Amino acid sequence: MNKALFKGTAVNGEVKYYRPEMLKEFLKKFEGHAVDVLFEPHNPDASRESHGYYRALNRWLSQNTESFGGWDADDIHSWAIDQCGTIYKSYPYKDGYREVKRRLSLSNISKRDMRWFMDRWIKYLATEHEIVVPEPTYLGG
Repeated sequence: MNKALFKGTAVNGEVKYYRPEMLKEFLKKFEGHAVDVLFEPHNPDASRESHGYYRALNRWLSQNTESFGGWDADDIHSWAIDQCGTIYKSYPYKDGYREVKRRLSLSNISKRDMRWFMDRWIKYLATEHEIVVPEPTYLGG
């Protein structure tokens, strides 16, 4: 893997990384090569409750809808990510910007990205499958 996320805090014009030894080890791969570094404000991770609601919703879909009947929650998760979990970001590149497409990973998703993903997933279910998604309290979330 040629890309990784290293978190830290900006202090007096420097970055204090939380795991500097891991960063140092990772950078050995690039010895003698030019690298690009991108700094972004940290986005808090999505809550356990939002992950729980998403997983409960996928189980509910497999048990209560024709569109996803017979699918297991993992199959529905893969479908949801394929249909609604693609993010496009533009990064500075040589003479302009390069747009990069990435598939969401829920293992380290921010609150903002989780909210964006869930909004897209719920709208997709409503428009493409005419499914009215239950509230979190109904699903036990």
